[in-house]
Amino acid sequence: MELSFVLFPSDYESLRTTGVILAVVMFVAGILIALSKKFKCSKSSSK
Repeated sequence: MELSFVLFPSDYESLRTTGVILAVVMFVAGILIALSKKFKCSKSSSK
């Protein structure tokens, strides 16, 4: 019963907090991936 509470919190506040944290982490990871690919392309084209 405790495991299901950890995986799926029943109160709305912790669910919302977890969702916001995951959204921020994925957003920052996407920006970093996009910027790293952009810099790799610009370095290889300048040679």
